[in-house]
Amino acid sequence: MVVFSLIKAIIVDQHIDSILIVYSSGSSLASLIDLIPDNVFSSLDHRNIHFKCLPAIVRSYPLHFLLKLLLIPSFFSRSLLTIDDFPFLFGHNQILYCHQANLLFNCSYLWRLKFLIFRILVNKSLVFFTQTEHMKSGLKLFFPRHRFISFLHLP
Repeated sequence: MVVFSLIKAIIVDQHIDSILIVYSSGSSLASLIDLIPDNVFSSLDHRNIHFKCLPAIVRSYPLHFLLKLLLIPSFFSRSLLTIDDFPFLFGHNQILYCHQANLLFNCSYLWRLKFLIFRILVNKSLVFFTQTEHMKSGLKLFFPRHRFISFLHLP
């Protein structure tokens, strides 16, 4: 819901332009974007706001990892807000909305492997955006030199 709220804010704010929103079909976000009327999409063209739906296969972890490892987002945009489990390795002006607590706090072998991949993809210029102090402090243990932006949920 956080991501969809961000998309709605982008649509409403007339000062925001030149954005490419990429998502995958079959995701919960895709089902929410499908509810946006077609006339809203056409009204965004003059602001250079576009939506690109990728096939669901890109959500498979091996392919997902390869895309994050090899794709160079600076060819498409000067800055990047990544709302995903993994950052782009070559995303040099990138903010990662880090919301997957299992990366830090789940001890299963699958999540340990995902965290290893996550650590490979984190570059020195990445900025972490977290919503809880728990996530922020957990990430700071592994990435103490990185910058953090936090919109913290308070008790």
